[in-house]
Amino acid sequence: MSETVENENVTETGNSEDSTVSQTADELTALREELAKTKEQLKRVAAEADNFRRRQESNFEKRLDSAKDDLVRKFLPFMDNLEMAIKAAQEKGDINALRTGVEMVHKNMIKILADLGIHPIEAVGETFNPSWHEAVMMEQREDLPDETIVAEFNRGYKCGDRVIRPSMVKVARNGQTPTP
Repeated sequence: MSETVENENVTETGNSEDSTVSQTADELTALREELAKTKEQLKRVAAEADNFRRRQESNFEKRLDSAKDDLVRKFLPFMDNLEMAIKAAQEKGDINALRTGVEMVHKNMIKILADLGIHPIEAVGETFNPSWHEAVMMEQREDLPDETIVAEFNRGYKCGDRVIRPSMVKVARNGQTPTP
């Protein structure tokens, strides 16, 4: 009888261990399935992110190309006027036709820049501003206040408060104000 009790205890303990092992095996299988699903989701998200990045790059390239096309379209009348001025000067030998053509080109160019929000920087007669002007020469002048711009060699341009290109200028200096 004592053997029977021991066998029953062993059987109960064995059943208990078998059930724990079976439960652990089931949990392990469930975790493996969950891990496989998570890996698959991760692959899909990575693929979606990669596709999104490619679409964004493609859209950026398309917008850039469109902006280039728009800019070139704005400059084509400029080229047309130059070609007409050259042709008129060649055919008629008329320097006034060439001058008129160049003036048309200049007028169109100013309009195109204004349409883009780009405006010339005022220079001659203004006080030198190192943010807007680049002094390339100085001239002794007693008749003007110190640092007055007396000549502009290259016109500067700005877009809002941003300087695209500073004006290259000649600045007046006089003996009344010491130079720093």
